[in-house]
Amino acid sequence: MNASMNFPHFVLATIAVSFVSNCFGQSRENAMPLRPIASVPLPGITGDFDHFAVDEKGGRLFLAGEDHKSLEVFDLKTGRHIKSIPGFGVPHSVFYLPETNRILVTDGDAAALQILDGDNYKFVGKIEGLAGADSARIDATRGILSVVTDCLSTSRIRARLQSSIDKR
Repeated sequence: MNASMNFPHFVLATIAVSFVSNCFGQSRENAMPLRPIASVPLPGITGDFDHFAVDEKGGRLFLAGEDHKSLEVFDLKTGRHIKSIPGFGVPHSVFYLPETNRILVTDGDAAALQILDGDNYKFVGKIEGLAGADSARIDATRGILSVVTDCLSTSRIRARLQSSIDKR
């Protein structure tokens, strides 16, 4: 196995350890250094991951495969790779919305927020006009998605976000 295949395994293990550590609220004074606890083979996937999102109820982890131009789905209980979803230019931020079972992915090359169905992983919509879409944060209580772009304001995203992700 070459070095580029080991990196995604290490990243996935480190994310898992970090997630578990944060969930159990260990204080910084008592914190142990992170160490890999497992690796997951990713045949054919090279490069690094960008952002990730968790589906707590469904037990899934979504990772943006920036270099692979895909969204990767993993089972949190078994660590098994469930699916590789192609069709992205450069995926960055990922959000899972349990209320609507939608997955939101910022896509820098497409200058859009891609919207996928959480059951079948099909593209169901997108919000375009987000030149250079990259990092993003969501305020679920107010329904505001803030995307780092070249020129779009948060208020325009808010107005278009609700109508684009509502499950009808």
